[in-house]
Amino acid sequence: RYMVFRYDLPLETFDTFFAEKAEWDEGLEKISETTRKKLRQMLFRFMRDAEIISADNRILASPISSALQSLLAEQQGIVSVLPGAQFQARMQ
Repeated sequence: RYMVFRYDLPLETFDTFFAEKAEWDEGLEKISETTRKKLRQMLFRFMRDAEIISADNRILASPISSALQSLLAEQQGIVSVLPGAQFQARMQ
């Protein structure tokens, strides 16, 4: 979602992701609805606690160190997958 400038992360994105993975994994397919909802709740809580998403489920830019920026500059294209990395690179 970040790559296409869609910074919102609704709960339904987890449901879609989970359903797609369950098509390939028999174990996931057998998980109850209650367990799936609890997994979703915990994942979003962890992402908020880690400041990956905001309280209103929006993807947050991640500050990166200058050492990491230097390393990433050597790896063409990988910077584009880190939220906030392009902005920081332009600020330098």
